[in-house]
Amino acid sequence: MPDVAFGQDVSFYGFDDTERVHRLCVEGEKIWNLLFARDNDFGGWLVEISGLMGKGKTSLMLEMVRKIRNDFPEETILWREPVLSPLQILKLDDNFELFSEKSFPLKVFQLGKNRPIPTDKYKIRYFDGPAKLLDMVRPGQTNVIYFKKLYKWVELMIRLRFNTSWQSIFLDEAEDICPSQCSNKGEDKSWTYNHKLIDNIKQIRKSRVNVICNTQSSSDIFWRFRKKIMMHFYLSGSTGDQLSPVFQPMLQNLKTGEGIVDLSFSRFGKISFSPYTPKDKMYAVFPVGAGGRILRTFS
Repeated sequence: MPDVAFGQDVSFYGFDDTERVHRLCVEGEKIWNLLFARDNDFGGWLVEISGLMGKGKTSLMLEMVRKIRNDFPEETILWREPVLSPLQILKLDDNFELFSEKSFPLKVFQLGKNRPIPTDKYKIRYFDGPAKLLDMVRPGQTNVIYFKKLYKWVELMIRLRFNTSWQSIFLDEAEDICPSQCSNKGEDKSWTYNHKLIDNIKQIRKSRVNVICNTQSSSDIFWRFRKKIMMHFYLSGSTGDQLSPVFQPMLQNLKTGEGIVDLSFSRFGKISFSPYTPKDKMYAVFPVGAGGRILRTFS
């Protein structure tokens, strides 16, 4: 059974032709292509990618970014990268910019053997509020954004409702934005913003916005948001939704670089992709205080 690699041009033949392609691969490619169909009347897609660590969730999102930039260079791409972790966007290329709130000073460090090493190779641009941010981001590149309070991603997505152009939001570790366990105690406003996001998500999607998120486990994401998901990508280690027609043994046999895509708990197919590998030098973004020192107390 030939693999379907999204980084390559793949031609599909009829099932009666000499060169045969498995039906699951054909269906997987059809669903994959739907994700990149820019129908102004239909709107965008709500997408979830799940799987164990190291099984290609971020790589699959990077492949989506690559295709959008190649096929739709006028589309705005917003990428959520967690702080205190390797800068995943570097696996793709250097065509990106880093943005952070003025109240959230950050610096890029090269990850050395013993300690992080400050570097000026990558600069961080600062903004004051979502409106100013949207004036600064550019189509055709990956705009990596950091918020100190993660619920502000919801405020940003709601603001995108008023834009008429196509936009795609990629949320790495989406449970940080829309957690299943939420409250309004202290500075934690997750309960309020979870429901605020759900109340606006249909309008956000119809406003030509794609929201693509990944998580190790779907159960970590707020259940009302999960019910709105339109397309599920299951990678190795996933647990399929109880409504999904995908059998669990099918998911247990997936290898790294393979997955099953499920469209609205109805159609499903197989996908294959090439996982991105880290570059020789790895970088991470850390919050800093006076003198550019890493804030050890940050959580």
